[in-house]
Amino acid sequence: MKIEVQEFYPTQNAKKGQRYIGTLHIYLVETEEDLRGIKVYKSGNRFFFQMPGQQVKDEDGELVFYPYHSFMPDKQREFLQEMVKVGVEFMRKYYKDKKKRG
Repeated sequence: MKIEVQEFYPTQNAKKGQRYIGTLHIYLVETEEDLRGIKVYKSGNRFFFQMPGQQVKDEDGELVFYPYHSFMPDKQREFLQEMVKVGVEFMRKYYKDKKKRG
């Protein structure tokens, strides 16, 4: 699965040490889909990504996360592996460029 990161949208007034740092807009090449709102979290030098969705309580009162977009299980694994590879690379470059700008 080929993924291209289109843009990173940093959170407004992000505080130093804050884990949630913004969202990504990506493009899925094979299916010609734009996905926006992929949450980006940073902890130390590591980045984590979460599909946009909503947390709701199920009939037992447990919180359940429902993504707005999902894939079949085999494609989900492929998407996650590629998203981590491409997303981390993009975010590292973003921070490297940000340091150069000052």
